[in-house]
Amino acid sequence: MSNLSNLKKLTIVIFTYNRHRLLKRTLKYWSTYDVKVLVLDSSTTKFEAPCLNTKNIKYIYDTRSWYDRLLSSVKYINTEYIILACDDEFYLPSALCSCINFLSADESFSSCGGRAVGFLTKKNKILGIRQYPKLKGLCLDYESSIDRITKHFSSYVPAHFYSVMRNNEWKKISSTIFQKKYDFYASFELQLEFLLMVSGKSKIIPELMWMRNNEVPHNSIEIETKIERWWYDKKNNDEKNAFLQTMKTIA
Repeated sequence: MSNLSNLKKLTIVIFTYNRHRLLKRTLKYWSTYDVKVLVLDSSTTKFEAPCLNTKNIKYIYDTRSWYDRLLSSVKYINTEYIILACDDEFYLPSALCSCINFLSADESFSSCGGRAVGFLTKKNKILGIRQYPKLKGLCLDYESSIDRITKHFSSYVPAHFYSVMRNNEWKKISSTIFQKKYDFYASFELQLEFLLMVSGKSKIIPELMWMRNNEVPHNSIEIETKIERWWYDKKNNDEKNAFLQTMKTIA
């Protein structure tokens, strides 16, 4: 088995809502590793299970919005690195350590992730599904942040939202973008993807890291308006100006 000692430098932040069966499975998986796990739960009922007694798991029951929960996460994280996770998905510990090793060796990179594969069960068999093929070989190592941003969004894939990030960058970015919710689809994801490109370079290593669950639907998204429609709608001019000012402040 590869050396997993660097996992102690990582906090896995899991956000969950009314999927305690899946959460229990995920926490059981992580309970045997020396990695910190922070659970932010806004379910209608509080989660109770023996796995919460594991010393590496911190459970916060908070029924406020998703934005409020993620904003509050900064006060619970004291590790050098963090990664966001869903309550029904898995990361390979060896790949997480590879990402941490890569970031430790080069301060110019703000995030590092790995390849993804989807999975589901059918007739008692576990099936793999191609997932995010654009992650293959992705390395945004241009010296200019403008070049990194242009390249990333010209062929977009959520490469950074579920990658290992430096905690100091996460705190700086999240303390601002989660102050306000904008009315277009995946606003928080797009802001994070943009601002991490401003913070530094990024790389997807050639290792399988992310096991994405395709068995159940992901938590519903209330906002369906695409950013293009929101951006060009004149009634959003004031909000758009506030959005730009916020992004400029962080950048």
